[in-house]
Amino acid sequence: MTDLPYWDSDTERELYADACRKNFWNFLLYAFGVALNPEGAWLDPSVHKPLCDWLDKIIKEWELSQEQEFILIDAVRDSGKTVIVTKALTAWIQLRNPDMSSLISSVTNDKSVEFAEVIKKLWEGKDGYAYWPWLYNIWEDPETWTKSRFTHRARKVNISEASIETCSVETGKTGGHPRHVVVDDPITLEKLREAGNWIMLSRKHIASLYPVAKKNALFIICATPYEDGDVVTGLCMREDGIKEVIGHPLPKEYQRYVDLENGRWKMYHMPGATDEGKPLVPTCWPQGRIDYFKKKHLPLFASQVLLRPGSGEKVPLTLEQIEGYRIKRKDVPANLTYTIHCDTAFKNKKSANSGDESVIEVWGHHPDNGDVYFMEGHGSNAWRPEEFTDILISLAQRYISNRRRIRWITDEIVAGKEGVWETHLRSCFSNAGMWLPPYKEFDRRTGPRKEQRIRIAAAYWVDGHVYLCEDAPGLDNLIWQMARIGVSEHDDWADAGADVFHPEIYRPFHHNIDTDQPPSPRRPGDDRLKDGGVSDDQARWYYDQRYHDLPHRAREPIR
Repeated sequence: MTDLPYWDSDTERELYADACRKNFWNFLLYAFGVALNPEGAWLDPSVHKPLCDWLDKIIKEWELSQEQEFILIDAVRDSGKTVIVTKALTAWIQLRNPDMSSLISSVTNDKSVEFAEVIKKLWEGKDGYAYWPWLYNIWEDPETWTKSRFTHRARKVNISEASIETCSVETGKTGGHPRHVVVDDPITLEKLREAGNWIMLSRKHIASLYPVAKKNALFIICATPYEDGDVVTGLCMREDGIKEVIGHPLPKEYQRYVDLENGRWKMYHMPGATDEGKPLVPTCWPQGRIDYFKKKHLPLFASQVLLRPGSGEKVPLTLEQIEGYRIKRKDVPANLTYTIHCDTAFKNKKSANSGDESVIEVWGHHPDNGDVYFMEGHGSNAWRPEEFTDILISLAQRYISNRRRIRWITDEIVAGKEGVWETHLRSCFSNAGMWLPPYKEFDRRTGPRKEQRIRIAAAYWVDGHVYLCEDAPGLDNLIWQMARIGVSEHDDWADAGADVFHPEIYRPFHHNIDTDQPPSPRRPGDDRLKDGGVSDDQARWYYDQRYHDLPHRAREPIR
């Protein structure tokens, strides 16, 4: 232990005690001892003080409001977030509210106990760099002092909950009603490798803490994202929504989850580098460390330093590229044929349980140049077969009534039994008073795997063959998954869209051998018309008049 700090008087000591109790940054420096600790060289006032000031403000507002508050600290790995948020902030909250109960949770119980042990040593006066024992005396209470649960002697109210308790994703939480809950990095790479369902377990663990905590509880999640759909990107952002963003601006792909009115989490966003690789937390992530990590571990660099799982230089498509494919609906050509592509999650029990969506997408195909147009899409993870079928029939009816030719409807074979789902659809379409358009089932057990199919489709996007109606329902879902191939939690929209480029569906652009003009697509009756001296262009014009009722004349009729 270091020597007693020199105080000119008790009054000066009381001033320090009061200043640390009232201000979290002062508490972190002196009462908690980071300023004197030689291991505290990571602390950068220009980076960490804004975080501490924001936490100071949030805590004081929460103490007055007596309402639930949800805080998300989305910070680069190894940036001091655990010291600041899980350890020091918990001790400061206890200092200001000594009759309150706090719960610390992490990936394993050993890790949670390790975090709590730091606070225990602080209260025992065993941290040689902290001013705590001289400012607030020793808080140790040997009668309650256990490894994972302890109550300090400053408490005045007799309640069953301890001052500090621990739990973990590994062990869960039973009993007790804490008013302050902090979950620190519930996911690690090791656990992701050991247990394929660890992301689901961590999300379920956090959800289980909501009913356990008091109705005026403070929830804090302090984490670094690992994968799309994890606690940060899935639970907090996509499912609950972000109420407020402080720190650095959110990347464009996550701004869709900011909901100032209905969002739950107040978020502090602290990446370690810019997209160009320039340091944002230089004491923790200097330029050399960034360059090395980016070179050796690009996927981890994207998730744990940029805080953008799935971004990086090797992704097939970027959001910036995709934005260039948007067009207005009025600019969609009138002479398209249409295909409808389905991805039915309810046929597969594993897909349904994982939250995959059943999806129906409508794409238009240009007859001359191989370009395709995303017209609309609809999806849900709650559709039953009858609901899915009703929507599919409604879509087909609308396009056919508007004189739009549906060239194919596609889906995958159900449980390896070809024709089962097709028979069901034919019956449903018949009951609706219409024929089922040409229908094709693909056997996913053979050929490229799902991610490979999507990557093949992405090549057509990159080549400029895809156009996206900017007002199309479901467009945001499709874009999100196509920009995160291989890392998106769900890929049902991208998978349905990949069928557009299946060899049996897609008509690529081919030039004739002896002319620069592309060939005209063959249509029913072409050979008979040809014998009568009718050209391909003339036949096509008559076909479009009969089946599409074009509002304008793309070609002149036969004179």
